[in-house]
Amino acid sequence: ERRLNDSHNPYQVVPRSVDPYAAPASSVVHEVELEPAGRGLRFLNYLIDSLALGSTFGFVLGVLGAIPRDPIAFMFLNIGATFVYYTIMEGAFGVTLGKLATGTRVVDENGDPPGPGQAMIRSLCRFIPFEPFSLLFSGERRTGWHDSLAGTLVVKKI
Repeated sequence: ERRLNDSHNPYQVVPRSVDPYAAPASSVVHEVELEPAGRGLRFLNYLIDSLALGSTFGFVLGVLGAIPRDPIAFMFLNIGATFVYYTIMEGAFGVTLGKLATGTRVVDENGDPPGPGQAMIRSLCRFIPFEPFSLLFSGERRTGWHDSLAGTLVVKKI
C-alpha cells in the first residue's frame, strides 16, 4: 500500500496565516541592513545637486533668452525646475546626480526605490521654510522633514 508524505500532499490544507505562493524558505532573500547616509554625505549631495541644477537652469534660460527680469518670476521658475529635477530623478531612478557621485540612494521604508508619489512629496517638502535645518536635529536616523513626511531614507549603496 502506497502512502503520501504530508509534506508532498497536494491536497493538504494550508493554514490561512501561510502564504501558499511564498518562496520556499531556502530561497528567501535575507534582508540587508540599510545604513543611513551621514550628514556630510547628505550635505555634499545638496551641494552637487545645487551646482548641477543651477548651472543647467542658467544655461537653458540663457540659450532660450528667457531670463526673467522680475525676481518673483525667476524664483517661481527656480522652484519649478527644482521640483521637476528631484521628482524625476528620485522617482524614476532613486538617485540624483549628487547621490550618484557620493554613492547614496533614496529608498522607502522597505528598502525599495521610492514611488512617484513619494518622490513628489519629498520634492514638495524641500520648500518648507527651514527644512534644510531639520536634518541637523534628526537624531540617529539622519532624516530631514522631506524624508520623514515622504516615508523615505537616504542610504549608502551596498
